[in-house]
Amino acid sequence: MTGFKGMIFDASGTILDDIYPVWKTNLQILRLISAELDLSAPRLTLKQFRHTFVLPPWKFYVRSGIPASFAKQASSLFESIYPEWKEVVRPFRDADRVLQALCKLSVKLGLVSQIQRQFLNEHLARFRLEKRFLCIVAAEDTCEGKPSAQPVQLAVSRLGLKRSDKVLYIGDMVEDIIAARNAGVMSAAICHRGAYHTKELLASACPDYMLKELRELLNLV
Repeated sequence: MTGFKGMIFDASGTILDDIYPVWKTNLQILRLISAELDLSAPRLTLKQFRHTFVLPPWKFYVRSGIPASFAKQASSLFESIYPEWKEVVRPFRDADRVLQALCKLSVKLGLVSQIQRQFLNEHLARFRLEKRFLCIVAAEDTCEGKPSAQPVQLAVSRLGLKRSDKVLYIGDMVEDIIAARNAGVMSAAICHRGAYHTKELLASACPDYMLKELRELLNLV
């Protein structure tokens, strides 16, 4: 299918190359919580992190050995630790160029992210990307995050589109593909370097499209 009227992007690992600072932040969180509980902190390599990280994040902490009763406390630490690493974040090299081209082709663009609005707005403003999107949905905007349909459905509504319109959601995690499916829109998995999930994990979710680079989206308009 081509001729999409709207494209909705995930932020982390799709538009923003932030896996390194997020990995480092989560390692620090695991060390702190493990020390508090007198547990041995897992030492995850970046490769291992890509295989184990899931949404919502508290499920990742449980996977990493943190008791469920402490997992949400671990999630709350992210806000205080992440600023130490946020300056490392960069947009992917082709992101703005592709977004500009899609805008010129009259495709309505939205952004859906699990990043807190404070950090998301800061990243987008820093790289002048906020003007590319007609709507931006941050973590606080819905009661449920991905893989729930809520964030994607909200973005579709804010773009003035319907599920029956040709809408594509682009993300780099299995939860992105599931969220798109739950929301009734088509999905594209982006497998570039910096994606949170591996190509194999993404393929297992059966997205409608598998992309190596963002610029491949221009072939779908």
